[in-house]
Amino acid sequence: MKEHTTVQSQAALTACTVIAVDLAKRVFQVAGEDALGKVIYEERIKSRQAFAAFLRGLPAASLDKRRAIQGKRTSQPA
Repeated sequence: MKEHTTVQSQAALTACTVIAVDLAKRVFQVAGEDALGKVIYEERIKSRQAFAAFLRGLPAASLDKRRAIQGKRTSQPA
């Protein structure tokens, strides 16, 4: 079993450059990586309402980065 060395703090979340979400059957598994690719944040969120609150709590820069990445991917030819 994986040893967890991550934290669930706002400071760790702010330091993330990539935030990934795994949509499981009953939970949202969230992981965040720093600029070096090391996972520094992990959390299991057990309801849609809590996940919506999590998204609202993300720093504005995180949302801007995600929009920029999405735009970049859609503009590249397949």
